[in-house]
Amino acid sequence: MKTRFNTTLISVLVVSACLIELIPGSLRFASTWREIYFETPGFKEQNFLMQLGFCALGLEMIGLIVLWTGYRKKERWAWFVMLIILLFLVFPLNVLKLLLDMQTPSFGWSAWFRGIREGYPPSVGLAVGVLNFLVMLVALLLPIKAFFLRPVSLKAVLPQREDEIIPQLAPSKVAARIPQTTVPPKTNALKLFRNATGSRARVGRTLLSDASDFGVRVISNPRAGPEGPGWMNRIGGCSATASD
Repeated sequence: MKTRFNTTLISVLVVSACLIELIPGSLRFASTWREIYFETPGFKEQNFLMQLGFCALGLEMIGLIVLWTGYRKKERWAWFVMLIILLFLVFPLNVLKLLLDMQTPSFGWSAWFRGIREGYPPSVGLAVGVLNFLVMLVALLLPIKAFFLRPVSLKAVLPQREDEIIPQLAPSKVAARIPQTTVPPKTNALKLFRNATGSRARVGRTLLSDASDFGVRVISNPRAGPEGPGWMNRIGGCSATASD
C-alpha cells in the first residue's frame, strides 16, 4: 500500500513552525515600546527596535493566516504572499547580515563555526536564522507543482449538461427550455383528400360511400387513435373493417 504525501500540508506545517520561531524575537523588540531612545554615556539613539518588532509581528501573523486559509487551498496569490514575506522579512533579518559580514576582511568561516560549537550567542543566532530561511525556502518550493502545474478540470472546459443548467435558471427560462410536444404530422393521403374535397364533412361522406360500394361494413370506433386501422376517426369519428 503506497502512502501519498500531501506536499501542501507539509509545507504549511513547516512554514508555520518557522514563522512561530520568529515570534519571540519580534515580541522582545516590540516590548521596548516604552523606551523612545537608547541612552548610554555620551551616546543617544532612537529606538528603532520597537518599530521593527511590531512590523515583524504583524507580517508573521499575516503569514500564519494566509497559510491556513488560501495557501492550504492551493491558491496562487497565497503562495506569492508567502514568497514576499520570505524575501522581505526573513531574508533581511536572518541572511542579509551574514552576506554583508562575508565582505569584510575580519570575517572568517572557521571563526564562525568555532563560535557555533562554543555556543557564542551571535554566531548561534546567525546560524539559526540562516537555517530558518533555507527551510522556509525549501518548504515553499516543495508544493510549487500543486500551485502552478495543476491539471485543467474538465468541468471548467466542457459545457454543462441540460439537467445541470436548467436548475440554475429562472422558472420562466426553465419553461422556455422544456421542449414542446408536437402533434405527429398528418399523412399525405389525408392531405390529398382534404385538398380534393375542400372540407372535413365531404371527405367523410366520400370515404363512406366508397366503402359501401366495395361491401365494407362501417362501425363506430371511438377508441381508435390517430394512427393504425382507426385513422379515419380523425375525419369522421368512424373506421372501416371488412364485412363478414
